[in-house]
Amino acid sequence: MRAVSMANWRGDLAGGVTSAILTLPVSMGYGILAFYPLGNAYVSYGVLAGLYGAILLPITAVLMGADTPMVYAPRSLVTFLLGSIVLHSLVRSGTAELGDIRATLTLVLFVVLLAGLFQALFGAFRLGSLVQYIPSPVMAGFQNAAAVLIFLSQLDSLLGFRGHVAPLEIPRHLDAVEPLTVAVGLVTAFAMWHAARVTAKIPPAILGLAAGSGAYYLIQALGGRPLGPVIGTMPAAAPGPGYIPDFAALMARPTFWTLFPLLATGALSLAIVASLDALLCAKTVQGVTRMKVRGNPELLRLGLGNMVAACFGGIAGGINLASSVANHRAGGRTPASVASLPAPQRAWLSKETAASSVIVLEALSRALPDSAYLAEIKLEGTTLRIIGNADDAPALLAPLEQTGHLSNVHFFAPTTRGPDGRQFRFHIEARVEPHIKIADEAVP
Repeated sequence: MRAVSMANWRGDLAGGVTSAILTLPVSMGYGILAFYPLGNAYVSYGVLAGLYGAILLPITAVLMGADTPMVYAPRSLVTFLLGSIVLHSLVRSGTAELGDIRATLTLVLFVVLLAGLFQALFGAFRLGSLVQYIPSPVMAGFQNAAAVLIFLSQLDSLLGFRGHVAPLEIPRHLDAVEPLTVAVGLVTAFAMWHAARVTAKIPPAILGLAAGSGAYYLIQALGGRPLGPVIGTMPAAAPGPGYIPDFAALMARPTFWTLFPLLATGALSLAIVASLDALLCAKTVQGVTRMKVRGNPELLRLGLGNMVAACFGGIAGGINLASSVANHRAGGRTPASVASLPAPQRAWLSKETAASSVIVLEALSRALPDSAYLAEIKLEGTTLRIIGNADDAPALLAPLEQTGHLSNVHFFAPTTRGPDGRQFRFHIEARVEPHIKIADEAVP
């Protein structure tokens, strides 16, 4: 494990806070999604499972020698597959007794434990190199299908249905739709979608969570009914490896070996998909950070991390791409940046720090007129280059400079008239200026 340099403590602090703010709320949602097939009684346990995964996975990875600013946390693709395994292998097969919450959670987490074991074995036997033979369209199709199915799985909650309604049956149940519940969901989605136009300092997930919760309780205070339920009371328990005895008791049951092929099959499929997803994300992060990422050691760390998370009650995870990039952009360069921070530092830095990519998108969306459009955006370090068409190209320079996040805005190539004779083709270069230069002096 590479030594953690205190010379970059400010950058690591900023990167850790930025990635934590992006990761934790999303991880709670992934926990809910993984346990969704089990019913409303498991929602609060899902929240804890997501949080435990987001906390224990990076800690284990760092202890096992992680030496990059990659962020380890639950992933949408992995969570979706885990939820599918729960639904088809445990719920519909009748294997899980939903009335016995502890026993059901033990089965689900044992699948996570086995998946982690398989993943660690993939890394130990250097099977990560096989990812180069997986066609990119296959993984793209898999990930997009997961996104669509996740959306469809949440329609019941969004529309306020008290039970499951198949998507094709929704037109026949329009009388059961709760308009106020739909309104809360739309407020949340709208806030996340337009977060960059409001502020670059607050991650969209946080802004959406705050806006949606505020709308919910405002409607409730004004007497609006009906509304969807809240998550509910969280189980009162200190984090600990409390599921190890439950796993031992499960394996001691006479029927365990009859049940094992079902659990092992689901765990193996989860491990394969999670490993492919992790390796592809690691390759992407390597391209952004220019830091060497070794695939097989990463699989070993992720596998052991998922096993630890399962023992504590957490779900499986992988490499969080958005948070890893945000961590690096905010100044994170060492494993110290993946650690959680005390509340005072987290509150201050979350207010003052923003990732460069977020700054760029926010600045461009505010400064460029509706008549202008971009054909290319290129960000290398702190140098931004944009190419596009506009009615009045010279008039773009002043608004971009006035955003406060871009400086030295100028044309780096001649401006020419476009093929239509009405708009002009522009080539603009600028320097990205973070709101606070917290890592400039620390990063060589």
